[in-house]
Amino acid sequence: MEDIKEINNDIPENDIYNLDPIVVTSKQKYPYKSAAFFVAVASFILTALMILICALTGFLSNGLTTRTWERCLYIMFAIALIFFAFILYSKAKNDSKIENAVTHCRLITDGVYAYVRNPMDTAALFLNAAALFIYGNVYLYILLFIYWIAFTITLKKTEEKWLRMEFGKDYAIYYDTVGRLIPLKPGSRH
Repeated sequence: MEDIKEINNDIPENDIYNLDPIVVTSKQKYPYKSAAFFVAVASFILTALMILICALTGFLSNGLTTRTWERCLYIMFAIALIFFAFILYSKAKNDSKIENAVTHCRLITDGVYAYVRNPMDTAALFLNAAALFIYGNVYLYILLFIYWIAFTITLKKTEEKWLRMEFGKDYAIYYDTVGRLIPLKPGSRH
């Protein structure tokens, strides 16, 4: 025991037996839960709060759709958005194995990432839109524009800046050919 203390004399005694794993940060330079993840969470909370406030207080009630055919159309559109959100999210997470790519600093440009650079964030926008269409208050649709701006600013200032530094020309080509949040046919951005 004294040998250990002599060798580790600069480490406090209570840290000698610390068996916590050592995390090597150089393998993962960009956090998996990016700033856009927190924008997504905030957007879900804000959407839920606004729907609750409007439903419970009657705030902006003149924006509610009252025609049955419009309500049906909104709900069908919302179901389609939920379906597409699920596809985008599952393809990004499972098929593209995004967690593994982030951990090993690999740029993914195939699969769902050939259609949209940020499919999980697009899925979050689609889910928010679906909730708002199900509720059916046209005044609340402005939230979607606010979320789009929030995602765009956040992605530009964090993820895109990091990806540009990390992958250089490869990311620049990808950036120029694939949309940030709007799924497009591969290479049709220009």
